[in-house]
Amino acid sequence: MDPEQFLPQEIFTTVLILLDVKDVSSCALVNSCWRDISVDKSIWQSLCQSLWADKKYISPKVQDQVNDDPKEAYKESLRDAERSYLTAEELCGFTWNFRFKKVTGYHWTENDPWWQCRPAIQMKFEDNGHIVLLDDFWQANGTGIYDRKWRFIEKAAGRIGPIGSFLQVNNFPPCIQYLQF
Repeated sequence: MDPEQFLPQEIFTTVLILLDVKDVSSCALVNSCWRDISVDKSIWQSLCQSLWADKKYISPKVQDQVNDDPKEAYKESLRDAERSYLTAEELCGFTWNFRFKKVTGYHWTENDPWWQCRPAIQMKFEDNGHIVLLDDFWQANGTGIYDRKWRFIEKAAGRIGPIGSFLQVNNFPPCIQYLQF
């Protein structure tokens, strides 16, 4: 049964917008009429908006793509969600919260605001390799580390990954990035 026999395409499209991606994909398998309607841009734009609702970061490439080919933007978003590394643009595009891990020892955690139930240290990574602290933690605690630089490295802790998987600040042991946008 073709929905166009009973409903105008606009109404059927509105109904499909209410479905999730699995159901829309199933509708596309019914017949050619259903398939043609299920690829409507407005349906896939709506699915993209649902997918992105709780995301802090959507790549500019995918955002640009949503108007021309929203179904491909949706697929690219799913592929991007599997990524385990950062780009320099992403690293430099956010304010990051920092805290010392317990393993660093009491010397570092005793003055870390996060361990004192206060807001974490905030920092910005600049594209020139410098790090800007957005509070006075380091100066107030006299650590003497005033020139902070970052760089991506290819391996850390016995693991190898693509550039953007591991971050090193000055000559301290590298950090493994766990993406949580």
